[in-house]
Amino acid sequence: MRIVTLVAIALLAAGAARGDGDPASCSVDYSYVGAFSSTLDHCRRSPPGKNSSDCCSALLTTFGIGLADYLRRSGGFEFADLPTANACLKSFQAELDSHGTGTDFVRDCPFEPPMFVQSPICAGVMNISDWKRVVAPDLDRALERSCGGDLSSALRCQSCTDDVTRVVLELQGLSNSTSVGQQCVYVSCLYAAGVVNKLGPKEPSTAVCVLGLTPPSAGAPGGSRGTDAKLYIGIGVGGSAIALAGALIACIFLFHRRRKKRELVQSSLVGLSRMPNLGLIKFSFEEIKAGTQNFSSKNFIGEGGYGRVYRGVLAKRGNSEVAVKVMKASSKENNAEFLNEVEVINRVRHRNLLYVRGACVHANGPDSQHILVYDYMPNGCLQTYLSSGTLSWQQRRKIAIGIAVGINYLHNEVEPSIIHRDIKPSNILLDEDLNARVADFGLAKISPEGMSHLTTRVAGTPIYMAVEYALYGQCSDKVDVYSFGVLLLELMSGRRALDTSQENPVHYHIVDWAWSLVKAGRLPEIIDEKIRESDPAAIVLQQRFVLVGILCAHLLVAVRPPISQALKLLEDNDTIPPIPDRPPPYIFAGHTLVDGEEVNLFSSSSQTSAP
Repeated sequence: MRIVTLVAIALLAAGAARGDGDPASCSVDYSYVGAFSSTLDHCRRSPPGKNSSDCCSALLTTFGIGLADYLRRSGGFEFADLPTANACLKSFQAELDSHGTGTDFVRDCPFEPPMFVQSPICAGVMNISDWKRVVAPDLDRALERSCGGDLSSALRCQSCTDDVTRVVLELQGLSNSTSVGQQCVYVSCLYAAGVVNKLGPKEPSTAVCVLGLTPPSAGAPGGSRGTDAKLYIGIGVGGSAIALAGALIACIFLFHRRRKKRELVQSSLVGLSRMPNLGLIKFSFEEIKAGTQNFSSKNFIGEGGYGRVYRGVLAKRGNSEVAVKVMKASSKENNAEFLNEVEVINRVRHRNLLYVRGACVHANGPDSQHILVYDYMPNGCLQTYLSSGTLSWQQRRKIAIGIAVGINYLHNEVEPSIIHRDIKPSNILLDEDLNARVADFGLAKISPEGMSHLTTRVAGTPIYMAVEYALYGQCSDKVDVYSFGVLLLELMSGRRALDTSQENPVHYHIVDWAWSLVKAGRLPEIIDEKIRESDPAAIVLQQRFVLVGILCAHLLVAVRPPISQALKLLEDNDTIPPIPDRPPPYIFAGHTLVDGEEVNLFSSSSQTSAP
């Protein structure tokens, strides 16, 4: 410790001696420290010599706000030179002294000034120009969408950290090394907080969500937005499933600081809570039971093919709202299936997918009670909005593209790819901003890349199933494309996939109904009159969405585009390929209820006209 202190003093002296005139000054204003006084309590409770890991991690994370602010104004991820680093450390220490932490940041932790001087970090990134050169534009835009605004909402925070994780994995891949993971987390979080977020890194919600700071004390200076500290606690727990693992990593790094001091600085500066895929939160059954008021009927949300869903409030986690899914048939023989679902959901994170917060396995006699805990979606599922017909054209467009983006992520950005197999309105949840979240991966299975395969189990809702899957069990990514096409037509027409409201013993599927109108030259009639009449200027784009839906839901597998192409057709003005005529429509005569939908086996008909 003494040697390091002497080195630090020598470096400070050397830095001062380099200048011919006045020593370098620091442009970072550290007065924000007072707004996060609760983080400094770590040092008051556990001063160096007792348990310095908590103290030093808290100080480094607080110092990270200043580095993010420096990036925002200068364009560099670290200080330009050693004199500047010396000056900023001295300024930061003066602010700490004013709050009575009793800790010398350089001496007691210790972290030498050269650690904060600019040098190539992850994938060679040193400044914003390097970032723009290295990071893919679509990932950069995703960060801007999800991390750009107020992150005080747990859902917005989760979307932001999900996209930060995607960038981290991308940068780590470009570095061709898994050993730079912490450095890539460091760079990505500083960029999200310092450059992307419009409120800036000193805004409490940004610091808590992106940098992993302890929530600010109630009434502390700088918390001018008046956000309840309990909400930040909810963000800290729900926004990242790996904060606990981060604390363990902090201890490990502090005990091995001689080996990787720089990595320690970088990981601690972002709260050690953004390393991807370090595990789920394991909830106790008692906490789940209390949060749902003993699974009260008042908290009941709905029931799907795999279980009952309840709204819950977790008192110990900032009163954060969750959706609790109690699985059906939770015998011990189903443990493997349950754990597979949890594993799949946990490792797949995207702003248009519903993220699972944690899980619970509870012994119940000879059986096991399996429970999944999700973030609560305040606007429920898409099915409710389709029934009410209250969505505007812009909202429908946003939701359709969001669903396509989510499916595309499952098909093309996950290794190995994932086929959902049950895309339907009740499995599309909507957050507080009506962003689509593809939910329920209980039926999802990992498939070999680029190959179809046969499965002995057909899972899903028949009226959204592709024929080759419903009749023969043949499963490929085109199964999800078909379901998306049906859903897109529902969204555009305002009709149900199988409308049984008419007094007609024969009920036509929505795709056959829509195609018959297209063939008759009556395509505009497919579009819900609520959006067709409210925005006449958008009629061309609305017709495009209808045609993409028909193309995706074509009976012939080879005609259906991959979801990536369907997404491009929705977002761009590319020419829609010619749509071949469909085989005779499939009609539904007798009916049965499955998961709330009236369905029956497919049967062929030579009739070609729709009601």
